[in-house]
Amino acid sequence: MNERLYVGAITGTSIDGLDLALVETSQPPKIVAGRTVPFPALLAQLLKGLAIGAVNGVDSFGEADHRLGDFIAHAISEFLTDLSLAPDRINAIGSHAQTVRHRPDGATPFSIQLGDPNLIEEITGIDAVADFRRRDIAAGGQGAPLVPPFHEAIFRTTTENRAVLNIGGIANVGAWARTGRVDHELLSRLLADPYFDRPAPKSTGKELFNLTWIAYRTSMGLTGSDSAVTGARAPLVLGAFYPGAAS
Repeated sequence: MNERLYVGAITGTSIDGLDLALVETSQPPKIVAGRTVPFPALLAQLLKGLAIGAVNGVDSFGEADHRLGDFIAHAISEFLTDLSLAPDRINAIGSHAQTVRHRPDGATPFSIQLGDPNLIEEITGIDAVADFRRRDIAAGGQGAPLVPPFHEAIFRTTTENRAVLNIGGIANVGAWARTGRVDHELLSRLLADPYFDRPAPKSTGKELFNLTWIAYRTSMGLTGSDSAVTGARAPLVLGAFYPGAAS
C-alpha cells in the first residue's frame, strides 16, 4: 500500500458527536476530509450517565463499550463510502473513543475509554488502534494531553514563536457565555479549589468539575449565561478543566 491514508475518530467531553478525519501522513500531514456525526440519543444519554457517575455497573460499561464501537464502525464505513474510498486504501483507524473515567492520581491511577476497537475492526475490515492513555498512566504520566507531539510536528517553525491552546469541550460555552457577566466574587471562590494550585502536569474531568461543583452559584442569583462566563473563566485562567485541556 503506497497511500498513507488513516482515519481518526474521537468523541469529546461534551459528548455531542463523533469527529472523523481522513488524514494523509505526507510531510506535512494534511486533513483530506472531515465530518461530525451526532450521537444517537440513547447512546449519548448512556455515555453522559457513565461520565458523571449517574450510571454505573459492569453491564452498563459493557453495553456502552459495544454500542459506541458499533456506532463508530458504521460511521466510518459510511464516511469512506461517501468519499468513494475502499477499506483497503486505509492503513489504520485511530480511535480514541469516549473517556468515562479519568483518575490519573492516587494509589490506583487509571483512565477508561469506551468504544470497542475489536468491533471497529470487524465491521470496517480495517486495523484499529485504540487505548491511547493507559500506557502513559502506567509510566506515571497523566494520560493527557495527547496532542502536543502532533502540534509540535505541525506548527513548529524556526521563524516565529507559536502557542497552541487546547481547551477542549469547554470551548462549547461560546457565544452563550459572552451574553453574561463575570461575577468576580464567585470566580475567586471557584479558583480557591485546591486543584488549581497543583503544579503541572495535571489533568481532570467531569469527575471533579461538574454541576455539583458549581451548584452553590444559584444562591448568588446568577443567570445561566452569567454562570457560564464565571465557570468558564476559572479553567481558562489556569489552563485546566477536562482531560486533554491541562498542560
